[in-house]
Amino acid sequence: MPCTKTKALIKQETSKAKEGHLQAAVLAYETALKSNEILSIRQVAQHFQVPCSTLQHCISSHRFILEANAEKSWLADEESKVLVDFLIKAAGQGFPDTKCHL
Repeated sequence: MPCTKTKALIKQETSKAKEGHLQAAVLAYETALKSNEILSIRQVAQHFQVPCSTLQHCISSHRFILEANAEKSWLADEESKVLVDFLIKAAGQGFPDTKCHL
């Protein structure tokens, strides 16, 4: 049976990809500032396809979304991956768990 990705896992991967674009945009903006290049936040946001307000917030606070949400998580990334893999394997064998069992 091929391993299928759950909607939550796909959403998590998409979120990490967006976070990567955001970090690249912040790095490009900071590099442009250090080299005295004239580059607006709006131009950087359009180039990296990230929301302008989100980019502005990240530049001013220097804290990214994944870093902020990592503190709220009950499990580390590795632990959650192990748990998801176990639940998918158990469901594939005919023993699906419910939320109340977790």
